[in-house]
Amino acid sequence: MVRLVRRARERPSDPELFAGLTYAARYCGLLQASVAASEHAARLDPAILTSAAHTFYLRRDYERALEFAADPYIRSLALVSLGREAEAAAVLERIDQSVAKNMVIYATALLQLIRHQHAESADTIRAVRRFPDPEGRYHVARHLARLGEMEEALSYLDEAVREFRLRAGIRARPLARSASRDPGIRHAHARRAHAPPPRDRQLHQRLGGPGPWHRVPL
Repeated sequence: MVRLVRRARERPSDPELFAGLTYAARYCGLLQASVAASEHAARLDPAILTSAAHTFYLRRDYERALEFAADPYIRSLALVSLGREAEAAAVLERIDQSVAKNMVIYATALLQLIRHQHAESADTIRAVRRFPDPEGRYHVARHLARLGEMEEALSYLDEAVREFRLRAGIRARPLARSASRDPGIRHAHARRAHAPPPRDRQLHQRLGGPGPWHRVPL
């Protein structure tokens, strides 16, 4: 991350670098910086694709997420969050088996959830148990929480937040809404949500504190 930021400072006209920062900043829990990096990348190259839709989704700005959504899964998540489940189902039904296997699994599980096929949806999403991406595991946790599988959701959440700093995003999700009822989730929030882990603190210090992230371009 530090190397990527330094390169962006050295090459402020490289849209691909700022597209990468959109992704990397989100993984560090720096959602405002992620948006700023995406906006700067778009100023440099209006045709560039970034992962800003995922950032806007975590910020609960679902309309903006729809503007940037390039993949059908995040688009459908945003539509569901806006209460537009019929539109989300129509998007998901158009996904075929030619896309990545994990995309098919996520899409199928969400479509089953929309159709109130809860047992089938839980079985489907569990097929990504060994998915290495922590953001993907966070979405599994969120999905299982919506199905009421709180203990299993907590396990995925605990794995995800070790690498994926989502203090703001987590509070907005079904896991957080269930925290008042589930002491295990309250404990996970207390353990993860208050202070940045040492690696994050070191990163902020090496970048001169959190301020520069809110003034991208760097």
